[in-house]
Amino acid sequence: MNRSKQKFCISVCAAVILVFSFLYWGTRYFMGTIEESSADIVAGKKAIHSLVAKNRDLAESKKIYGNIETETAKASAAIVDKDKTVDFITEAESIARDNQVKLKITSTGEKADGINNDFVTSSGFTFRVGGSFDAVMHFLYSLENFKYEIDIENLSMEEGSFDQKDSKMIVLEFKLTLYQKNSL
Repeated sequence: MNRSKQKFCISVCAAVILVFSFLYWGTRYFMGTIEESSADIVAGKKAIHSLVAKNRDLAESKKIYGNIETETAKASAAIVDKDKTVDFITEAESIARDNQVKLKITSTGEKADGINNDFVTSSGFTFRVGGSFDAVMHFLYSLENFKYEIDIENLSMEEGSFDQKDSKMIVLEFKLTLYQKNSL
């Protein structure tokens, strides 16, 4: 009987050792798999957070792009086509009539420094405006808020005659630069 007990004990011990070996190695395998899966889950969550942040940035970028697009359209509309400079002069004369001032426009042939390129160029004009102080100032205000992109420089105002026929009035002279689109 002793031998049978010994064999039984050896068999049980072997079985227990095998079970513990399977449990140990199985646990290590499953723990490794769990660690890999956990790392994949964490990496996936990081990727999701990164995509969510990029999506927020994309929405903000779309908003900024929309604003830039709107401002670009406004700027483009404010720059007259080079072949439509006459429209600018006609509208300036219309503003003068509306404000009841006399107007003389002379082309200076000057171009603004650094602005003349393939897309935008400029033309210089000298404006001479005569009328009452209020009318001249209102004309200047209307011109400053003109729909076209312009620069007004070298303003001078004095009391005098606009030309030989006129009595004394306020005479305003200034240089105006008109920005124009080049015809492509």
